[in-house]
Amino acid sequence: MMKKIIIVICVIALLGSLHFIFSGRKLGDPAEYQGLSSVDVGKKAFSNLKCDSCHKMDDPSKLGGSLKGILGKEVEFVDGSKLIRDEAYLKDSILNPLAKIVKGRTGVMIPFKHYFYPKDKSPREKELNGLVAYLTSLK
Repeated sequence: MMKKIIIVICVIALLGSLHFIFSGRKLGDPAEYQGLSSVDVGKKAFSNLKCDSCHKMDDPSKLGGSLKGILGKEVEFVDGSKLIRDEAYLKDSILNPLAKIVKGRTGVMIPFKHYFYPKDKSPREKELNGLVAYLTSLK
């Protein structure tokens, strides 16, 4: 009985944590991005989508790891395949992160496709391309 209670408490704590991490994520109004450079558009999208709740620039131990300097580096996936990270890989990983899971990572990132390609709304490609430009700029 005690084991079941502990499991229920853990599940409730996990769901509460996930709600905290994922709630409130939104790109915001497209007007917010007017007049910004591509990198600044990406920095704002990174902040608005709360990417820093899992990714810290100088802390590779954070859930999602550091994103600093990842472009141009070889990465190995759980299926044994490898590639050099480029802009196309970054974009694919943002939209559908579970398609290719990096070896040694957890594969828990949520897909962000619905933020950039919402149903019944205009695509937000400016913000997606800006996010890729921002990540590319991190050295």
